[in-house]
Amino acid sequence: MTDIRPSAPRHPSRREIVALGIGAFVVASVPFARRRARLFRRTVPAMGTIAELAVVHRDPQYAQAAIDAALARMATVERTMTRFDSHSDVGRANRRAAREAVLVTPATAAVIAAALEWAEAEGGALPTRQEQALLFANCKPHLQPGWHWSCEEHESDASYAWLCNFDDGDQGDGLKSYEGGAVAVRRV
Repeated sequence: MTDIRPSAPRHPSRREIVALGIGAFVVASVPFARRRARLFRRTVPAMGTIAELAVVHRDPQYAQAAIDAALARMATVERTMTRFDSHSDVGRANRRAAREAVLVTPATAAVIAAALEWAEAEGGALPTRQEQALLFANCKPHLQPGWHWSCEEHESDASYAWLCNFDDGDQGDGLKSYEGGAVAVRRV
């Protein structure tokens, strides 16, 4: 007959505990290894410069879709607001605003309004006719060509204001309803 006495419980050895711990760590880290985020980049020409887009994500398809969405939005902005395309809102305004009213999209109007708010908050203002003459004489290489508004109303008709043509320095008046270029100055 065999003696069936319960034997004393066996405790794992130190080696078995270490091996079990390492095994558990490896098994637990497998999902994290698959989820490691990566950097995805794309560089494209945009609005007269180079734009670099970067997305950090673990899913390459998600990252590329995010970059594609950003590029689509940039293309919309470029179509409407670049000064390098004569058919964009800004291109049309630069080309025609001194002669006629130019309609712009609500997005372009919002950007222009924000730029004017920023200029005012920073102490910027439209220059006087005299300041425009000084700008033309001293800063011509840095000025956009075309007609630009001054801050001065025409003396005999409040519906007109003075402009300066930064192509040749000529000054004239125009209806305030016309859209034209603008340069902000800060008086110190």
